[in-house]
Amino acid sequence: MLQFIENLKLDFLDYICSSKGCHEIQKYLKRTNPSDMNKILYKIGDNLQDIMIDPYANYFFQKITNIITIEQRIYIFQNIQKSFITIATNMSGTHSLQALVVSTENLTEIELIIDSVVPMFTELCFVFLN
Repeated sequence: MLQFIENLKLDFLDYICSSKGCHEIQKYLKRTNPSDMNKILYKIGDNLQDIMIDPYANYFFQKITNIITIEQRIYIFQNIQKSFITIATNMSGTHSLQALVVSTENLTEIELIIDSVVPMFTELCFVFLN
């Protein structure tokens, strides 16, 4: 998997944000090990919000939620904490976020979710009321 990514002539983010690229990369995810996933997450870490709300890349993100480790989910929660509400209120982002939350397994992850929502709870209520 990682060799495939390293051989890409295109930027990885641009690739998974395209219809063809997203579809192709999902085929390789089945063969990804935790070490490769760490490298992928490191590569996309600063762009997780963009990936989660992208009409194509959100499918890639939903797929990775099924194969990532608890530590990798914690890394994701930490990276999206400031963007949590933006992601939650986006049509594609809400699916990505649901996939991530459903895969939650421990108290640390739940605390990160709560820490992401509580500061913006009032704002979130107004978004859903309108």
